[in-house]
Amino acid sequence: MSQLPADDPILGDARSCEAIEKVIVPRSHDLGGFQVRRALPAIGQRMVGPFIFFDQMGPAEFHLGEGLDVRPHPHIGLSTVTYLFDGEIMHRDSLGTALAIKPGAVNLMTAGRGIVHSERTGMEARATGPKLYGIQAWLALPKTHEEVAPEFKHHGAQDLPRIVEGGKRISLIMGSAYGQTSPVKFPWDALYAEAVLSPGAILPLDPDYDERAIYIVSGKVDIAGDEFGAGQLLVFKPGDRNLMTAGRGIVHSERTGMEARATGPKLYGIQAWLALPKTHEEVAPEFKHHGAQDLPRIVEGGKRISLIMGSAYGQTSPVKFPWDALYAEAVLSPGAILPLDPDYDERAIYIVSGKVDIAGDEFGAGQLLVFKPGDRISILAIDQARVMIVGGEPMDGQRHIWWNFVSSSKERIDQAKEEWKTGRFDTVPGDDKEFIPLPEG
Repeated sequence: MSQLPADDPILGDARSCEAIEKVIVPRSHDLGGFQVRRALPAIGQRMVGPFIFFDQMGPAEFHLGEGLDVRPHPHIGLSTVTYLFDGEIMHRDSLGTALAIKPGAVNLMTAGRGIVHSERTGMEARATGPKLYGIQAWLALPKTHEEVAPEFKHHGAQDLPRIVEGGKRISLIMGSAYGQTSPVKFPWDALYAEAVLSPGAILPLDPDYDERAIYIVSGKVDIAGDEFGAGQLLVFKPGDRNLMTAGRGIVHSERTGMEARATGPKLYGIQAWLALPKTHEEVAPEFKHHGAQDLPRIVEGGKRISLIMGSAYGQTSPVKFPWDALYAEAVLSPGAILPLDPDYDERAIYIVSGKVDIAGDEFGAGQLLVFKPGDRISILAIDQARVMIVGGEPMDGQRHIWWNFVSSSKERIDQAKEEWKTGRFDTVPGDDKEFIPLPEG
């Protein structure tokens, strides 16, 4: 479809849900008979993956004899995807294609070096008072495919994988998700799906793609305790984990990047230190990054667990640490139960948000609960809750901590103080113009 006249979308109010990077509220434009809401491109968010243009058409019902009339117009360098919830559109193009698209089917038109097409309501539909309700999306072609020959592919609704379970019905339009792969081919790694959810249904969205968003066509959803409604595009942050091992000594800095500063940055997370066993206190420093897609995810019974470190719930994290330790994030829906087996002698949970019940006692956000060894614990979510699970075997002796230094030896800490004070630590490339001085005392 040609770019219909519509106002640019605006960014919505900031929300406390740290998983969401942006809330985009499309502006509606009346085209004389039906409304168009444009979610992409938006100020500060031109694309999500290859999706560069995203319009909601309708819902609309035309008068008898009227309908959609998008006259012939050209495209280059993109693919258009038309997906309808209701109504019918007659597609014609310069390849000679003449085909009606109906709800649940997919029309994928690749413009490549150039194509001309029109989209209209057919004469038969006009005679009955036609309807129109759907999504028109453009996907930017990768540079290697910008000048390919144009083509048109139609996929019937029966060709698309359908996942029906737990009060949700998912139609996989493009890409791979939920154990299925769509037959709709696109020359870039992309995901596109429709999900119809019953009240109380939970839709997991794993971090398999760095750029992800959902557009709420109708209804309301809850994400980490925040409510969002129809006509909003929610753009999610990639979920990553970093592991830095100091060993015999490392210098680092952590700052908000310039690009993030320009958009009003947010910060919400956990910073944890783990004492190294004595055998590893003087190893060479190292840094390991693990993308969110690398971590095992357990999604069941109203809970979503990301296993950051260690083994639990039948899974093992790829994050390696030289001591038997457990670290995980659990997001719980109201009524969900999180079991915590006595596999580690020392265990605790930190309640980031929400409330939980343990053996009839209620605990809330900002509390660290340390459990006795040997007991199997059941944690019941009273409302939407996020908890961090930590644990491990008792360490091999006492640890001393002073400022940023941790060691089994007080003398080693005194040595580190002197090395920092006299400038014998390495510097941070690209951030070596300033430093935090050694505290007095």
